[in-house]
This record gives sequence, C-alpha cells and structure tokens, in this order.
Amino acid sequence: MIVSSGREFYDDGYSDDEKEELDNRLSFPQHRLYGRASEMGNLTSLYNSLGSAVSEDAQPVPPFVVISGFAGAGKSTLVNNFARDLDDQAKQGMIEPFFFISGRYDQRDERSDLPFSALVRALESFFSQLMNEGSPDEIEKLRTSIQTAIGDEIQSLMTVIPGLTKFMNQGGTQPHDHDIAPKKDAWHQFLYLLQSLIKAISSAELGRRTILFLDNMHLADETSLDLLSMFVRDKSMSHLMIICSIQCMLEKNHPCMQCLEALEEEVRVERIEVNNLSLEDVNNFVADTLELDSKETLPLSKLIYDQTRGNMFFAMTFLEELHRKKILFLSVISFRWEWKLEAVGELEAELSNDMLNLIVRKIREVPETVQRMLVIASFTRSMLSVETMLALLDCDGGPCVDSVEEFTHLMDRAVNEGLLEKVENGNGCLCYRFAHDQIQQAAMSLVPPGQQREKLKVSIALRLIELADKHPEESWMLFVAAGYLNATSSLKASSFCLATINLACGNKAFGIGAFHPASKYFRRGLRSLLELDTPWETHYDLALRLFRANSNVELCLGNYDVCKDLSLVTLRNCKSLEDKKPSYLTMSYAKGEQGRPSEALQICLDALSVSNDFPKRFQPFHMMTDLRQVRRYFEAHTDYDFLQIPPMANSVKRTTMELLQTASMRAYICNSMVQNLLCSLRMIRLSLEYGLCGRSALALAGYSTYLAFIGNQKDAVRMGSLAVRILDKVKDRKKSEPAVAFMIVNFLDSWTKPIEELLRLLKIAYKSAMECGNIEFAFLVRIGMFRFVLHGGYPLDAVVKFGAETLEQLDLYNATMTRSYMIECEMPLKYLYSGENKCDWALWETTGFEADSKDEKFQLLFYCLSRLFLGLIFGKLEFSKRMAEKLAGHAESDTMYLNLTQRLSFSGLAYSRLARRSGKKKHLIRSRRFADKLSRLICSKGTTPIHLLKLLEADILASSGGKRDDVQASYDIAIAMALETGHIQFAALGNEIAGDFFLEKGDEALGKGYLYDARALYKEWQAFAKVDDLVMKFPAVFNSEQETVGNSHLVTEIGSYRRRIPADLAHLPCQGLQEVPFLSTNTPP
Repeated sequence: MIVSSGREFYDDGYSDDEKEELDNRLSFPQHRLYGRASEMGNLTSLYNSLGSAVSEDAQPVPPFVVISGFAGAGKSTLVNNFARDLDDQAKQGMIEPFFFISGRYDQRDERSDLPFSALVRALESFFSQLMNEGSPDEIEKLRTSIQTAIGDEIQSLMTVIPGLTKFMNQGGTQPHDHDIAPKKDAWHQFLYLLQSLIKAISSAELGRRTILFLDNMHLADETSLDLLSMFVRDKSMSHLMIICSIQCMLEKNHPCMQCLEALEEEVRVERIEVNNLSLEDVNNFVADTLELDSKETLPLSKLIYDQTRGNMFFAMTFLEELHRKKILFLSVISFRWEWKLEAVGELEAELSNDMLNLIVRKIREVPETVQRMLVIASFTRSMLSVETMLALLDCDGGPCVDSVEEFTHLMDRAVNEGLLEKVENGNGCLCYRFAHDQIQQAAMSLVPPGQQREKLKVSIALRLIELADKHPEESWMLFVAAGYLNATSSLKASSFCLATINLACGNKAFGIGAFHPASKYFRRGLRSLLELDTPWETHYDLALRLFRANSNVELCLGNYDVCKDLSLVTLRNCKSLEDKKPSYLTMSYAKGEQGRPSEALQICLDALSVSNDFPKRFQPFHMMTDLRQVRRYFEAHTDYDFLQIPPMANSVKRTTMELLQTASMRAYICNSMVQNLLCSLRMIRLSLEYGLCGRSALALAGYSTYLAFIGNQKDAVRMGSLAVRILDKVKDRKKSEPAVAFMIVNFLDSWTKPIEELLRLLKIAYKSAMECGNIEFAFLVRIGMFRFVLHGGYPLDAVVKFGAETLEQLDLYNATMTRSYMIECEMPLKYLYSGENKCDWALWETTGFEADSKDEKFQLLFYCLSRLFLGLIFGKLEFSKRMAEKLAGHAESDTMYLNLTQRLSFSGLAYSRLARRSGKKKHLIRSRRFADKLSRLICSKGTTPIHLLKLLEADILASSGGKRDDVQASYDIAIAMALETGHIQFAALGNEIAGDFFLEKGDEALGKGYLYDARALYKEWQAFAKVDDLVMKFPAVFNSEQETVGNSHLVTEIGSYRRRIPADLAHLPCQGLQEVPFLSTNTPP
C-alpha cells in the first residue's frame, strides 16, 4: 500500500516515543479498533465492489461512502485502520496492492485556504511518498499513465500541485497573475485535468484500486464540494472509492448537507454512522491499556464512560489526566496499574464535563516556548514545517530559539505528550501537526478574544506575507494572511496592502476556476483600493488590474450588468487604447454569453476600428483588397518562407489578434461572411508583419474553409497544412489546436480520408479542448464524432453506448445548449435500434421550425437532418420532402462535410423516390439538381461520399425509365461501394430501394433477393426496428416458407464488410496534432 496523507490523522490515537522505557507511563494499544466490526465489514464489502459494471438502475457501482459522527468518535481511525488492514492483506498476497490518498480540511473561521486544499496536500504527500517507497517500475508506469492522460497541460496542474513537478521529473512553471481576457474556462480546465489525474492514478491499466479519503468534509469550501460532486457522479472512475467524513448534527441548510442531498438524487450514497463506544467497548480499551482483566477495570471504566459518554478521544484524554494527577499510577510493589477510585470521582466533579479544559491543562504543563508555538500554530493551520514555525515564533513578541536542533527538541516534548505528531510534508521537509483538531482549538483558546488576539493575528498575517514572497509555492500563507487582515477591525492594515494581498489571493483562486472565492477577494481588494485618494492617479497599475479582475470574475459568475459597469469604469480611466482592449473583450464576451452576438461583434469592431485594425466602412472593398494581398503573398512565397516568420512577441498585437478572433467567431454566428473572412485576413496580415502565434493557425484554417467554399481545393489544402505546421512552431498552440483540427477535418479531410482517421483526429481536438477547459467546443467536437459514427456504418449497439456516454458527460458538465444538439443528433437511434419508440410524423411536422438565433438554427439543422434521414429510411417520402425544403432555406452556405453531403444525398433520394411513386417530373428535376451538386463537389473535393452519389444516380436512372439491366448494374455498383467503405446502412437502403423497384416492375425473384439482402444488412447494422418495418412493409416477401436469393452474393460477404468500433470511443489512443500527417499536399481527384 502506498499511503498518503495531506494530514493523515487518527481521531483516537497517540504515538508514544518508541524509545520510552517501561516505567510509569501510559501506552495506548496501537492500531486496534473497539466496537467497529460492523463498520469495517461494510467498508471491506464496498471496496471489493470496485471495478464492477454499472447496475441496471444506472447507479454507479464505485462506492461513495459518507462516515458521520461526533468529533473524537473515531471516524478517521476507522478509515485508517481499514486501509491498514487492506495493506496487511496485500503484503500477504491475499489482494492486489492499492493506493490510499488521504487529506483533511482544517477549521475555517477568519482563516482561509486555497480551494481544494485537502486534496492538493494529499496528492502532494502521495507523490512524495510514492517516490520514497514505490518501486522504479511502479513509478515509471504511473508517470506514463499521467503523461498519457494529461499531456502538455500537466504544467497547469504543477502550478497547483508542486509535488507533481518533482514526481514527473519535469520543470514546473509559475502561474500568471492575470491574463488579457477572462478565464471563463479555468474551472472546467482544472476540473478536467484533476479528473484525468485521479483517473490515471486509479486506472485499471495500473492494476491498483484507489481509496480517496477526505476528512472533515463539512469544513470544505463550496468549490471543493462542487469538485466532490463531479467526482462522485463520474461513472468512468470505476476503480476509485471515495470516502468522506463529516460531523453529525449538521443543519439542513449547511452547504455540505445540501451537496449530499443533491448527490443522493443521482447516485447511491453509502452512509456509515460512527457512534460513541458502549461501556463494554470502553472497558475493553481500558483493560488493554492497563493490561488488566476487564472485570478489574470495570469500576474505573464506568466512571470514564460517565464523564466521556464513550467518546474515544476524550476517554484517552481523561485517562492521561488521571495519570498526570497521579490518580492512576503504576505500583512499584505489585508492578500493576492501580488507581484511587474516590479521587476519580472528585476529578469528574471538578471538570463538570468540560473535556476541553483537560487539553488546556495538558498544554499549560509543557515548556513555555512549546506553549507559545502551539498557540501561534493554532492560528495558522494544522501542519507547519519547522522552518515556518521558527519564522513565526516571535509573532507574539517573545524570544526566538537559537537553533533548529533546540527547537525540534522542544517540539518533541509536545510529541511525547501527544499534542503534536512529527511527519514529513510532500517535499520531504520535517513538519509538526496537531494530533487532533480539539487540541488545536484548545491552544487557540489560550489567547482570549479581543485586542490581544487581533494583535497576534495581524502579526502572524504580516509575517506570512513576508514568507509567501520567499516561498510562492506555499499559497496557504497568503490566504490565511488575507483572512486575518480582512477580518481585523481595531488594528487595520493599510488599504494598499489589503488591496494588493486580496488581488493576489483572488488571482490564485481565479486561475483554477474557483470563481466565488475569487470574487470575494477581488471585491474586498476593490473596496480597499477605493479607500485611497485618487487611486487611478496614484496607483494606476493596481487599479487597472483590480477593476479588470472584478469585471472578469463577474462575467464568469454570470453577473453581466455588474461586469458591464466595471468595464465601463475601466474604459473611462484607462490611459491608453491598448489598456482598453481587454475590457472591450470582456464586454464582448458578456454580450455573447447573454445571447446577443450582434452586440458582441459590434463591441469588438468598435475597439478594432479605434486602433485602425479594422475598417468602419466599405468592408467588402477592404475584404477584396486583403484577399488580393494575401493571395499575392502566397503566390510569391513558398511554405518554407512563411514558416520562417518568427513568433509574435508584441503583446499589443496579440491582444489585437484575440479581438479579431472573437470578432470572427461572432461574425460567423451572425451570418456575416464578409466580416468573418475580413477578420481572418487581417489576422493573416498581422502575422506576416509581426510574427506567428496560435491564432495565426486559426486564421489560416478559416481562410482555407473560404477557399474550399469557392472550389479552390488545392490552395485550401495548402492553407490547412500550413495551419497545422504553424502549431509546431508556436508556444500558445494548445488553445488553437482544437479549432484548427475541427475545421480541417470537417471542411477538408472528410472528403478524402477514411472515417477511422477522422475519428482519431476529432479525438485529438476533443481532448485538447477539454484540457484547455473549452467545454462547449469540446462537446461540439464529440457530437461531431458521434455523427460520424452514427452515419459511418458502425453497429448501433456501440453507437448507442457512445451516445449514452456523451450525454452523461454533457450532464456532468451541465452543458445545456450542447446537450440539446446531441439530443437531436441522437434521435434516429431511438427509432432504429429498438422498436419501443414509434415515430410521430405528424407531431414532427408541426414542431421545431422556429429559429430566431443562430444557436436555434444549428438545432434546427440537426433536427431536420435527423428527421429527413428517418423519413428516408422508413419510406415517409412526403415528410422527407418537407424536411428537405426546410433545410434548403438554412443550409445553402453550410459547407461542413456531413451537413452538406447528407442534405444533398438524402434530399435527392427523397425526390427521386417521390418521382417514381408520383410520376411528377418536377421531383425528378430537383433530384438531378442535388445529384449534380454532389457530383461537382466530389470532383473538386474528394471521393469519400461516392457511394451516396452512386445510389442517388441509380435511383434517378430507375425513376427516369432506364433499362432493366442498366438499373440493376447501377444499384449493384452503389451497394458494392457502400459495403466496401463500411457504410452498411446505405447498402441496406440501396437493396431495399432496388427490391421495391423490381417488385413494381414484376421481377419478383430479383426484387425478393434485394429485399432479403436488405433485411440481412439491417440486422447486421442492428437496426432492429427497421427490420420489423421491412417485414411489415413486404409481408408477401418475408412470409413465404422458402426465401429464394436473387442477389445473395452480397449477403454472404456482410461479415467482412462490417465496421468495427472501438470498445470505448471516448478513450481512443491519440497523439499530438502536430504529429499527424493528415493533410495531403496533392489535389484530391
């Protein structure tokens, strides 16, 4: 077992000095539990369930355990002994080794800490201990697992978990204090990376289950509770067991209780109540401690039980007090423990059930320097390094200790008394921690509330600020200092100091997406700033950063009006245009979040036009001018020349590039193609003049889609290739990589590359977007993967599974808008895979047609395409025609591969089949138009959808009265092409259409043969509802006792054409985008 503990802690146990002599000292039984057999059995049973499948009621088998009880009842001891028993079994070879990661939340009053502090400290200690105790092979396996799961973004985690830097044997980077734009994705990024890290540790490939124990979860901040909720709801963590301990008797409105109540509505929460011990258990403990028979100790145990009510920690403390008062003593005559029973009763009366007073007495008996250090430490956190403790020792005005050796000798006295524990932190430094939070509370009570306590807090806070400058990795110092300085009233720090420290704390919280804590610090810093006279004149940089930070965090919290007001104040006071640009970006993002893309676009364009980076008027003229300049450059220069341009170093121009990118995106949403293209061209021109960056790649990818739209496929492929190669050169490639890959796959590669390659590349884009925290875009990519799988001929059972996993992830991240897209794209599965759902054609015709915003138009596109496909499959041709008509008004400018090819081919087939059924030439004419468009696209872009074109041409030939042999040959070619490319569903549809046609022509044997093939192919595709529909539609064909095969040579080969989907598409192996040569430099045929 590898055991880690951010504060590994035993509610009930003290460790005596191993070197103590056998004299008049108490020695408590080590690693022994009393009265917890049932609880231990429950934990063991739940641990054994790890790695099992998901149950039928969709409840995750990986258990989430909540242990509740009063302070000192033994919650931590229960879990630690459970882990120790498992470790003993692992050493004996009875079970596989496992990881145990443990962290504890400290008491929170005015003190604060970095969100997720318990988990972060636990991981720090875990990695440190693994490096000290783990085998080289084990360490290397975990390193590989983490690197594979997180990739380059591991640097982002290293800034929060410094111990990870040492474990991965890499150099870490310090986080930036602020950025030019809001980090709205920071929470999602941190969440995804932390989830990936935990999954890498607990992955089945490593062969180790993992127990994550978070002690005192009721003291956790709300951001940590959100993180816990995400972990528990993530069903993919099948080898992770999460255990939390909380105090009982919490109010219903307590954040922790509300979190648990919400979780219980979605997952199974195993609750274990740890009650106080019975008299029998207390007596067994006393008997084992004194090494006497339980009958002899029963009178003493009754008195202890009456005083402590069976609370194990207080029972131990009471025994120690009896020993200290010499009421309990080791007889030098009998060499047995004896006691004065009447004196025990007197002590009980003296204490009057105030057990905390016992701990205070114990502290007062240690040397004065030790007392002082315990008091000072109690106002910081539960564990401190020796270096930190020495630096804080004179905060109370008392003398310092001359040497480290003298100090550790004094602290060891506290360890011997059971007040402290000696441990090592994640960096291998010697630390001391309180043995129990009740001891920390007792030490704090030695300084009475009032001015004396406030003076000590301020002194500690100021010293911690000094130490934080020397040790930036110790983030907790700033948070504790800020908490005390913000709370003091009589001894107030300077406004400038408060503004600065609150800005620093807010930036650290904001950087990991803890927006609510960040908002608290930013607002407090802003109040302190405004207490200064003319802050914009005397402290311009501080004022600029604080106002920007406040507006950014209000944007992330959805307080758009507040964000706007703060941004306007910033704009009025900025000294330069370049200082204003980030505020323009913030306001643009706010309008976009409010669903007002046109206003967001105008804000960007206003900012760009003021700096002459974008024209106010005659934009089509400027677009044509820029087009000529960009085209001439690439005609005169080679790719090598372009790639020799150095990286963009000008921060001002980088801000302009971000404004242009934001404007380009808003222009696309507003369907303003001129402004969209002009923004891309301006970004290219800036790149040519000032250097390359990640957004240069985005600009080239956008330009390539325009070239593809006008039919210049050769140059489109060249620009796409350059976009990918730029990402090899620039450091800020990560955020641009997903969009570049997405555009190139959907607009270029999908015409020439096999679907397996496209899925692999989309997987890269999805993973990169998740690592950057761009959740909405990541799930758009994942939906694109789902659509390729659904229409790629994969077995529907695997498609159903992938769709369900996608919806789970969407729910996990609360991606509401993207989920609505997924629901529409997934809709055909409900009516093809199972016959439980029936198509409501009449209802579908009367809903889903109103679209006022661009987002709704996307939903309309998926709505109509899904229903057009279903209508075509089930033969509802009039319905399909109306879906095609609706699409025609909204999709003409949409050149994405799936949208374009499905619209043209499905619409064309609907019209050609209607032409044969109705005899109307207008339907045939429309069908030919769709076929002509698709044919031209295939000639200019690539041959991937050739099977769809051949099927459409065969049906047009059949509908226009072609010769029987020609029609049969055309259908056979189309079916064979569909099978060869793995599109089994279109081979099935081709057989069905051909069979229907030949039955109409009276060729019963040939028609039956095609229909038998259609049924076999639909079965192979697992479209069971369609199989039933086919049998009902042609009862005379399928009710005959003997099925003659007319075209059965195709049926015998179905198995070889079936496309195989990976078991878990969400975890396809992937590599960096720059390593994938997925762009051809040759023009497609």
